[in-house]
Amino acid sequence: MKRREVEVVSSVDWLACDGEEVSQLCAILDECATYPLGKGTLSIAFLGEGEICALHEKFLNDRTPTDVITFCGDKEFGYAGEICASPTYARQVCKEFGTTFREELTLYLVHGYLHLCGLDDIGKADRMEMRKAEKVCMNFLQLRRAIPNFVDKENFINL
Repeated sequence: MKRREVEVVSSVDWLACDGEEVSQLCAILDECATYPLGKGTLSIAFLGEGEICALHEKFLNDRTPTDVITFCGDKEFGYAGEICASPTYARQVCKEFGTTFREELTLYLVHGYLHLCGLDDIGKADRMEMRKAEKVCMNFLQLRRAIPNFVDKENFINL
């Protein structure tokens, strides 16, 4: 099976990440997902706090920071969708949630991926299904040692 094209961009100068590791994470999600993602290129953008807040306001009418925002793709144009993740948010909450920076930011990618697969988390039942799917995906990624080595270069956080 041909591996999906994944475009990775970052406007966050303090974030170090290997685009190939992120692409591998997506390939593994494509392989293990109970919820299939449509074919096409997947775009992943790591955005600064101001950028994620601006998107949150423009598309969800909420100016507060958020962890991840997804945009559905268009099969006709060979586009699976876009995941916009906030490393700043991950850096702020990882200790609070008892996760590492790497795990927290990976969780945002998994969450966005699952949204693109059709899962939602608005209602209670949907939220429970989303959390269960996140755990399955994160466990699979951990077993495959596919959590990207995201590094906060300012604070040297990666573990």
